[in-house]
Amino acid sequence: MFFTILYLVSTALSLPIGTFLTFLGGYIFGVFIGFFLVVIGATLGAVILFLIIKIGFIKSVESIQRKPGLLNKIKLGIEKDIWSYLFFIRFFPVFPFWFVNIAPAILGVRFFPYLVILAFMQKFFNSIFPSGQWSLKRIVFLFFILGLIEFLFLYLK
Repeated sequence: MFFTILYLVSTALSLPIGTFLTFLGGYIFGVFIGFFLVVIGATLGAVILFLIIKIGFIKSVESIQRKPGLLNKIKLGIEKDIWSYLFFIRFFPVFPFWFVNIAPAILGVRFFPYLVILAFMQKFFNSIFPSGQWSLKRIVFLFFILGLIEFLFLYLK
């Protein structure tokens, strides 16, 4: 319980210790229990951060969204294809974890799509990290599943 709360707080505060805590959870609790503790803590922490940003900065966001420029172009792209946008920023490690939790809230993404992609990606990536095993089979399987999901998103549009 303490570990999950620690993970939740570290995620909500965007502390850069998530990878360490993930490995620690796998080491202390084992792969399966560590997986569930990490997923619960990371998901709830990310949801709390998203809601704080979305609710707390709603007036600032509205004033930003009224201004022309790059932010509005990004927002229009997101509105066209919200699932692919969320999937992209969660999947590609070029974006820091704190960014992928804050950017959707600032850009006005609805809570439900954010939660669905967040929960899925948390479960998927954290199924690999607690064990500390990045085998070639897992990486190939990861790309296969993610490609399949992207195909389904495009097909269901």
